[in-house]
Amino acid sequence: MTEETNTNRTPLSAEGRTPNGTAASHAPVRGEGAMRPLPDDALIILPVRNVVMFPGAVFPITVGRERSRTAAQEAVRLERPLGVLLQSKPDVDEPGPDDMHWVGTSASVLRYITTPDGLHHAIARGLRRFRVLQFLDGWPFTVARVQFIDDETQVDAGQ
Repeated sequence: MTEETNTNRTPLSAEGRTPNGTAASHAPVRGEGAMRPLPDDALIILPVRNVVMFPGAVFPITVGRERSRTAAQEAVRLERPLGVLLQSKPDVDEPGPDDMHWVGTSASVLRYITTPDGLHHAIARGLRRFRVLQFLDGWPFTVARVQFIDDETQVDAGQ
């Protein structure tokens, strides 16, 4: 991680900004009508800047982009994990498949908080590593079919 290592307990930004950072303007992301269901092998993707989520890690992420807020809120509503992917091109405001690493960590959203000053925070716990197989279209946020990566058998330190 960079200077946003969270030594002072300030929430980390999914967009690589401090809570005082300015947000870029975004087009509306909610379409008309009901959202179609997600495939069983798909995750709602949350692209992040300067943050790497590991299985077992718990930390707050400030969710600033409208698409990211929609993604996190939908994951909470559906009680599904998010797929946290690090952006390979952190300067891109609306990352596509070529702007993100294709290996990340699924995370459960333990709490989703909107503060009085309008900032959105997701308290997330890393679950399992995954690899993106295919990005899917048709949702107001990024969705990808994934394959979970099994942990290698741990070798006992006494052997």
